[in-house]
Amino acid sequence: MLHQSRICMRIFHPQARGISSHILRHASDEPPPPSPPQDPDDAVSDSEWTIRTGRAIDLLQKTLPEFFEHGLITSLDRTTGAPNRSSPIPIPVVKTDPLKSHPDLEPVYSPHIRLSYTPPTQLPAPFPKTLSVEGLPLYLASSAIVRHTLHALYSDLRLVLDKFAVEPAGAPATSSLNRERKLAVAYSVFGSARVSGSASQWTVHSTYIFSPITGLILEHRVNSILPAPHFTAYDGLREGLSTFFGSEKPPGQAVCRERVTRHSRARETTRE
Repeated sequence: MLHQSRICMRIFHPQARGISSHILRHASDEPPPPSPPQDPDDAVSDSEWTIRTGRAIDLLQKTLPEFFEHGLITSLDRTTGAPNRSSPIPIPVVKTDPLKSHPDLEPVYSPHIRLSYTPPTQLPAPFPKTLSVEGLPLYLASSAIVRHTLHALYSDLRLVLDKFAVEPAGAPATSSLNRERKLAVAYSVFGSARVSGSASQWTVHSTYIFSPITGLILEHRVNSILPAPHFTAYDGLREGLSTFFGSEKPPGQAVCRERVTRHSRARETTRE
């Protein structure tokens, strides 16, 4: 008992309490650890949804004109808010989600983004009426193929924004029932053919659609390309994607099937 009393006296001695208070005070002065990045599939509050859509719109307006120099910019630095102007994504990395290994980056594109384009003239088999890819890896791969192909064929490439309009215009959404936002973008691409030296120009009209759940870009519709690309351009894109992914299943399509199955099972469970 005497031994235990001496131990208790040491612990509760005024000097010991002072040391403990000093340690606790310094511990409380340390900044809290950074919160882990949110799953991009999670629903967000109305205020966070407005921030995300505004952030994506600002990023596109600033970085689309730099497409031929830096490639497609898909994220921002979580600390500074600056666009992540990293070097173009190498081919081996394009098979994976590049943001999974970079928790310090804030994405603006949904992992399940869909890119679609309907050519003005029906393409021969096996091409469908509307060309589309689903999932961020395929979206990034398509972007890389277009950029590298144009660089191989043309010099002095530049992109100039002609139209950049948010729809619907007006005040930001204030309710989860009013989370509808689109971005209408038109731009012109200029370049000089490497073989002939002749000047070339294309005008592209697109619509970006934001997810009402996450505020990330969920769909990219290419409405028109003037003049329309030649058939060889589509065939080259298909061969390029096949080269990137080989005989593997396209990761975007696999993700979409998984999501549909998961959501269908959830509905069936609810009915039961």
